[in-house]
Amino acid sequence: YAGFGKHVLEVCQQFPHVEISAQVWCDEIPKSSANAHLFLKAVQLLEQAGEVSCDAQPGCHGRNLFEETVWRLRQSFFRDNKNIAQLDCQLALAAEMGLPCDRIVELLHDGAAMAALCRDTDLCQEYGVAGSPSYILNEGRQKLYGNVGYKVIAANVQEVLNQPQHQASWC
Repeated sequence: YAGFGKHVLEVCQQFPHVEISAQVWCDEIPKSSANAHLFLKAVQLLEQAGEVSCDAQPGCHGRNLFEETVWRLRQSFFRDNKNIAQLDCQLALAAEMGLPCDRIVELLHDGAAMAALCRDTDLCQEYGVAGSPSYILNEGRQKLYGNVGYKVIAANVQEVLNQPQHQASWC
C-alpha cells in the first residue's frame, strides 16, 4: 500500500486545492471500502425517507447532507488519515454532522442498508458497469469507462442529444 500511497501523493501534487495526508495508504488502511459504502447507503436511505434533508445546506458548498457526508468521509481518509471502514469513525462523523446515529445503526443492523447496496450492485451488473467512472448512454447501448477525456465524453453526449432518429451513432 505504501507504493500506492506515494503514487496518490504525487498525483495530488498537481492539484493544489487537494488536501492529502502524507501518510495516506500507510498507517490507517481500511481492509475494504464496503463498510464505508454501507454507511453511506444508510445515510442515503434516511434522505430518501425524508428523515434527512435533501436540500443544500449552509456551509456545505451547495451540497445536501448526504453529499456532504460523502465528501467528509473522503476527507477523513485522504486528509485526516482515518480508517473509514470502522463504524466508530463513521458514527463520529455522523454525530459531528448532526445526523441521527441511532437510525443509521438501525439501518445497518436490520439489513435495509445492505439490501439497498446490493440493489446498486445488481444495477451495475445489469448495465455492465465495470468500475468508476462509468457513463452509460443511449439507453445502455454506449458505455464510456475509465480515464476518458472530457472532449470524448462531450462528443458522445452531443451525439446522443443531436442524433437524428433511425441513424447510427458515430460515437
